[in-house]
Amino acid sequence: MDAAIQRPVDHLKFPMKKSPLRTRKIGSLLLVVVATTSLLTAAFSLYAQEPSVTEATTSTLPVNKIITTVSVGLAGTAGLAITPDSNTLYDGDVGFSAIIPINVSNPQNPVIGNAIATGSGGGITNLVITPSGATLYAVESINPPWVLGSVAVFKNASSPNVAYSETIQGLGEEPGGIAVNPTGTQLYITDFGSASVNVIKTKKNRLVPYQLQAGNGPTGVAFTPNGKYAYIANFDDNTVVVINTATQLLVGAPIKVGSNPQSVVMAPNGKNVYITNQDGTVSVINTATKKVTATINTNSGNNHAYPGSAITPNGNYFYVVAQSSLQVVMVSTATNQIVGTAIPMPNFPSFIVIAPNGKTAYIAANDEIIVVDITTS
Repeated sequence: MDAAIQRPVDHLKFPMKKSPLRTRKIGSLLLVVVATTSLLTAAFSLYAQEPSVTEATTSTLPVNKIITTVSVGLAGTAGLAITPDSNTLYDGDVGFSAIIPINVSNPQNPVIGNAIATGSGGGITNLVITPSGATLYAVESINPPWVLGSVAVFKNASSPNVAYSETIQGLGEEPGGIAVNPTGTQLYITDFGSASVNVIKTKKNRLVPYQLQAGNGPTGVAFTPNGKYAYIANFDDNTVVVINTATQLLVGAPIKVGSNPQSVVMAPNGKNVYITNQDGTVSVINTATKKVTATINTNSGNNHAYPGSAITPNGNYFYVVAQSSLQVVMVSTATNQIVGTAIPMPNFPSFIVIAPNGKTAYIAANDEIIVVDITTS
């Protein structure tokens, strides 16, 4: 549900403008440095995140136990998506411009399928699957110069016969965030470099010939459950804007959040939206009042790349990456407090998806995917 761009290492440049779409790639490349310098921080943070006596005796908390680790190669992950039946996980492989299907029907023994090229040669930035599970969309940036955006379309995403279908050209500069509305009829794609939002009608995979206004450096995007509104994070403005999807116009004033917001996750009931900021905080916005009602500190400032997040299907728990401490923490949405024991990561974590059946979480950690049991004890 969230935005990210990672780029092949041989084209890496350090721009003057602070761009999360480049920073995420930098984060992957600096994995060894970050991991080394964060060992003490991770140890301290893990100790600090030990559950309280009350939490430890609560039998309803997810167990958050690592089941297995899946190696997807050295190119790095640029997006995760899982089918509605919870059986197939897709990894966006940035270096090879391909998607990799992984059979996770048995989470303890995932089976990696053959990589499928996107057809355009662009670097993948994010993935999304339609609610029906029929179609997967992969956002790309053509490289160099990293500005020509496109979307690769894959049919039969929920079957073993998944195949590349076509590429939709004409997006703006540095596309990254992508979300599909609840009916599966419309895609919103954020263009970081163009400060705008593209709209694609999925019936004929047609790009609408105009771009929507957003803010400076739009990144993550998520729809409300009724599909009437889309919430978009603006990295450079430290704001979130709301778009009315019927009129395609902004609603109200921009909402101030934490520093450099990126990931946007909507609660299943639509009452709150969670904005993960690069400064290690999460801003909770009430969708009725469109105001920030809480700020959650994950004790992980200066996230170097995409700080992913996801919410359980029942809406009870929100998982968020704490990158500088190499872990993923769990937040109770009832209290907006970190609960349980943090999940330690062997490498630099970024994207997170939770299976629709609510049993398993998948966390991208550089060139690995960590499979976590999140069932209740």
